[in-house]
Amino acid sequence: MRHTGKDMRVALLALGGGGMLRYGLAYAQALSSIPGIEVLTIVEGTQVSTARGVLGQGRLEELKLCGVSEGHGARAALTLSVLLALRSFGPHVVHDTTGVGWSSGPFVWPLIPARTPLFITLHDPSPHSGMGRSTWTRFKRLALRHFARKVVVHGSTNAADAMKSGIRDDKLVVSQIGQMKACGAFAGQRTARPDGRDFKTVLFFGAFRPNKGMDLLAPIAERVHSVCDDARFVVAGSSNVSRELGGWKVRLESLLADMRSRPYFEVRDEFIPDSELPGLFEQADVVLLPYRDASQSAVLMTALAFGRPIVATNVGGIGDVIEHGHSGWLVECAPDDLAEAVVEALSQPVKAERLGGNARALAETVYAWEAIASDMVTSYRECATASGRSKC
Repeated sequence: MRHTGKDMRVALLALGGGGMLRYGLAYAQALSSIPGIEVLTIVEGTQVSTARGVLGQGRLEELKLCGVSEGHGARAALTLSVLLALRSFGPHVVHDTTGVGWSSGPFVWPLIPARTPLFITLHDPSPHSGMGRSTWTRFKRLALRHFARKVVVHGSTNAADAMKSGIRDDKLVVSQIGQMKACGAFAGQRTARPDGRDFKTVLFFGAFRPNKGMDLLAPIAERVHSVCDDARFVVAGSSNVSRELGGWKVRLESLLADMRSRPYFEVRDEFIPDSELPGLFEQADVVLLPYRDASQSAVLMTALAFGRPIVATNVGGIGDVIEHGHSGWLVECAPDDLAEAVVEALSQPVKAERLGGNARALAETVYAWEAIASDMVTSYRECATASGRSKC
C-alpha cells in the first residue's frame, strides 16, 4: 500500500456488525480527519456494503476501507486476511474497536508483532445481567487482558469495573463513546416535529436485552398513563437474541404480548434502519432508558445528539454522562421513580427542552468524536514512541 507521507499510521479493526460497526466507523471518520494521521479501517467483507452506506462514497478512500473474510469455519482465512492487510499497511498502532464483541480476536491478537502496540476497546467490563458468560467469552476476556498493550474503556465507572476484573491501571486508557448521530445515513438530517399532535411520545429504543428493564415498561406506562392520558409508549428494536438467551426469549415474548394488549403501546419488533432514526428521535418527547445495569449506551448517546429529554436509571456508566436536573433525569431503577420523572418531563415541556438542549451541547463538545479521537492520538503517539514504532 502506498503511504501518503503522514507521520502516523493507525489500523482500526472494526469487525462485527450493527452498533459495533457504526461505533468503529464513527471513530474512524473522526480519526482520519486529524492532521498527520493515516487510517486503515478493516471490516468484515459482508459489512462492506453497509459501511459504504454509512460513510458515503467520498469517505471510503480516506478511511482506506478494507473488507476481510469472516464467518463460521473461516477463522483461518479471516486471520490471514487481517495480517496481510496489516503487513501491507505497516501501522504504528493497531486498535481493535470491537474487542470481545467479535469471535476471532484471540486468534488475531497474538499474531500482531509485539513491537506494534495493540489497543483493544473493552465495551462491557462487567457482563450484563441475564446475558450469561460462556466459556468462550471468558477466554476472550483473558486473551484481551494478556495481549492488549492498552485497554480502552468508556468513562470512570467502566475504568473502575475493568480494574476489578483484573486489568492493571497502567494498561487503561479512559476515553468516551461519542454521540452516535455522527455516523449513519441520517447524519445531519432533521425531521420536522408534527404540529397539532394529540399525544405525547415516550421512546424506548434498542435491542431487547434482559438488562434493559423491559419488564418495567408496562408498570411505568400504566402509572404515566393514569396521569397523562395522552401519553403513548413507542418500543422499537429487535428481539433477535443469541441462543444462550433462549430463556429470555420466552420471557420477552410474554412481555411484548402484554404491551401490545395495551392501547397506549406501539411495539415495533424489527431492525430499525438508519433512515428511520430521525423520525423516531425527533418526534419523541422523552427517551426512556430504564436499564437495570449498563456499561455504556449508544442509545443514550443518540438521544444526546438529537437533543431529546432523557429519563434514565443511575446505573453503570450512564451516571458518568447524565447529570440529574441538567442534561436529563437520573433516577433509581424503580417503576415509581421512573414514572414520576417521565410525568415531569411530559408535563413541563419548557424544562424538558432546556435539559434536551443541554444534552445536545454535551454531544457537540465532550462527546464529539473529533475530541475523543484527538485524545486517543495522544495515547497512540506515547505508546508508539515507547515501542520504537514512531519518531513523532
